[in-house]
Amino acid sequence: MKTNFIIMGCLFFSPLALAGQDTLHYADFINEMYKESDMIKAKALELESELLRAKQTDLYFMPKVSAESKYKSDASRGDITDS
Repeated sequence: MKTNFIIMGCLFFSPLALAGQDTLHYADFINEMYKESDMIKAKALELESELLRAKQTDLYFMPKVSAESKYKSDASRGDITDS
């Protein structure tokens, strides 16, 4: 009977003892998964290229504004107007 308790105790506590030896924290596990996963790297690069493409589109459709202006005199009104 005593040996049965010893065997059951060893069977019950040994997996718990082994589980605590080499555990990774969740953040470490996720970081390691990101480093090792080619599919995640490919998706990250795809998202980055979409962002760059969106920025290029925004720049392409920006209005072209000139900072120069010419002043001319309107002889009929006698004042200076901006053209």
